[in-house]
Amino acid sequence: MQRVRIDTDRHVLTALLASGRLTRADIAVAAGVSKPTASESVRRLVEAGTLVEAGLKEGGRGRVGVYYELAPHAGLALALDAGPEGIVAECVDAAGELRHREDRMVGRSTDPAGLRAALSDVILATERAVGHDLPLRALSVAEPVDRSAARLVHLSGSPFVTGEVDLADLVGPHGVVDNDVHWAALAEMREKDAGGDTEERDASSFVYVFLGTGLGAAVVDGGRLVTGARGLAGEIAHVLTSGPDGRAMRALDALDALGLLTPGGTAIDVPALRRGWQSEESRTSLVSVVAGVLASTIALTEPADIVLGGPWADLDGLASCLEQTLAELAPHRVPVRLGRVPSASRVGVRLAATDLARADLLAEQLPATSPTTLRP
Repeated sequence: MQRVRIDTDRHVLTALLASGRLTRADIAVAAGVSKPTASESVRRLVEAGTLVEAGLKEGGRGRVGVYYELAPHAGLALALDAGPEGIVAECVDAAGELRHREDRMVGRSTDPAGLRAALSDVILATERAVGHDLPLRALSVAEPVDRSAARLVHLSGSPFVTGEVDLADLVGPHGVVDNDVHWAALAEMREKDAGGDTEERDASSFVYVFLGTGLGAAVVDGGRLVTGARGLAGEIAHVLTSGPDGRAMRALDALDALGLLTPGGTAIDVPALRRGWQSEESRTSLVSVVAGVLASTIALTEPADIVLGGPWADLDGLASCLEQTLAELAPHRVPVRLGRVPSASRVGVRLAATDLARADLLAEQLPATSPTTLRP
């Protein structure tokens, strides 16, 4: 009997997550249960503080119905997106609705202590604003991430954080952290697979390439991210390509040789790159560098397509130029297209936070169940 009640409560919550607010009669239809069963479930969930009354249904025949919805504190999680443009913290509920947002500036480059201080500050500010602790946290950082240790991995040439950072205490035992490009790929995967069946989703294979102040990629194979032993798969700034004089060198060094890095730094100078795109010579050199990297990526991973995202992915003609050059360099032809999701990393980490909130809300109906930790 307890198992039946638990299943009923989860069906009721799932119906409310899909619709926002419903009467008991509406809940019975949406959850596929009898009206008395729905009423009893609503009573239990109201007593538990999970549901609250949300006004009267007017204009109908017969008895006036009472709307019910999730309580303001039920099923909340925190999405954090940290990069050179700043830190954005968003409190979302299990239906994916935004409850509160906080922004912090950290600078184009920051040290480990500065990143930790900014993250701690924005987490505390968000929790104070919503009036609840938010132990369910999904964190995106514009750096390589060892997810198993919840730690940033520093590589030479990383433009954002100047050293390794332990984030385990900030993520918490039920949260998840990953790099921004992986979260962006998750957002593209969800967008690409919306409406498809499970078999179609599992067959999703592409490489997401981020073009911004840094270079990065995410390899998706059969609907799963390929992250590597320490989360370093996809660090294409370190892949060998052809430099401006024809010599083999890392992509980062090739961009430096083209004068596309900030003075004395390792970050790509996006405004300078955009200006250079107007010159045919500069355009040809940039395409050669990026295409050389992608040709190696295609040979190793055989993606169905290459998806471009980031601040300079939308350069006029870039996708078509890369596709044409890759037709000569790569072992087989692969389409190159722009990503479909704006601000994809932020969308991806928000989706992960929503998944955490939803899983936790539904898991609360099971005795002695901990929140589920989801990963992209």
